[in-house]
Amino acid sequence: MDMGPVKQAFDETVAPLRERIKAAETNIIDLGQKVAGGREWRGSGSGGESLGALVVKSDMLERWKSGDSRVVRTEVPLDLKAAILSNVGDAAGGFPVMPDFQVAPSLAVPRFWRALWSRPTSSNAIETVTATPGGATGADAVSEGALKPEAGLSYGPSTVPVSTIAYWALCSKQLMDDSAAFAMYLDGEMRNGLDAKIDGEVINGSGVAPHMEGLVGASTPWVPAAGSIGFDQLISAVVMLRANGASKVVIGTSIADYLATMLVKTSTGEYVISPGANLLAMIGAVIVPCSAVPAGNFTAVGTPEGCYIALRNDIVVEVSREDSDNFRKNLVTTLVEARLALVVQRPSLCLYGPLVPAVAPPLAAKAKA
Repeated sequence: MDMGPVKQAFDETVAPLRERIKAAETNIIDLGQKVAGGREWRGSGSGGESLGALVVKSDMLERWKSGDSRVVRTEVPLDLKAAILSNVGDAAGGFPVMPDFQVAPSLAVPRFWRALWSRPTSSNAIETVTATPGGATGADAVSEGALKPEAGLSYGPSTVPVSTIAYWALCSKQLMDDSAAFAMYLDGEMRNGLDAKIDGEVINGSGVAPHMEGLVGASTPWVPAAGSIGFDQLISAVVMLRANGASKVVIGTSIADYLATMLVKTSTGEYVISPGANLLAMIGAVIVPCSAVPAGNFTAVGTPEGCYIALRNDIVVEVSREDSDNFRKNLVTTLVEARLALVVQRPSLCLYGPLVPAVAPPLAAKAKA
């Protein structure tokens, strides 16, 4: 079959379309050059559209009128690179070299209050009871048909309010946007700071609203046995608490006292190897070095029988621009908050008292003995 006539007819039909496509490509190139020229001279006002005109053309105003949000954000195709200032790179040419902003976040450290047993609560107050100091007594073996003994036990009602512990900090929105590392740093710093304050309330709280009643005031005074020092006292306190019904014991000491107890040496400089640390673990106790515990003292509590944490909400971090004049100043408020209560059920299972310094005898005296 001869395809010549078909090919000729096809070429005659398509040729005009090819010419129109070529002309359209030329027009697109010319239009792109004009737009580029307009952007180049936009700053001097001799060409291009202003930022206000671009905003009016966008749907930002309509969304703001019809929406319920306080802030509506839109992106406009305006080249602002030349307006960015930097002390690094070519700021005048509009191509600054941004530094790599890095900040190391804070690491979580052991906290006394987190070592206590805790349970959630959905209220702003805890209704609890306090038991007799020694707990229930009087149980005995009973013969068939004999009168069973009554427990020597009494309870008293107690209401413990949930305390709110919080603080906030300001920083610029640019700093938050430009560095994820800074957000992590601020989060870690403020969480650690709030954790430290909660430890302070749990241990030293005055009990005057809005403060908690801390263990220093709510605990049973500890009187050390004659001649006991350092780990001797801690072990004695743990044994007494376990014997009275505590299932777990948490000990808080100041950081300096903890180190002094662990690093006892003889007069000639040798370390005194003590089985105290392992023994405490074996009998169900943990030590938490805590800066909130006053130097020269310690606290030891049975948990949950003696005391526990009622947690309304754990540490919450909130970030907002809707605070004061943040939007106008381009600032961000970071709020860190926790709500909890220290519930002391049996003061007899909460001890607080002096920690006699651990001073080892000279090595020669030990050998002679």
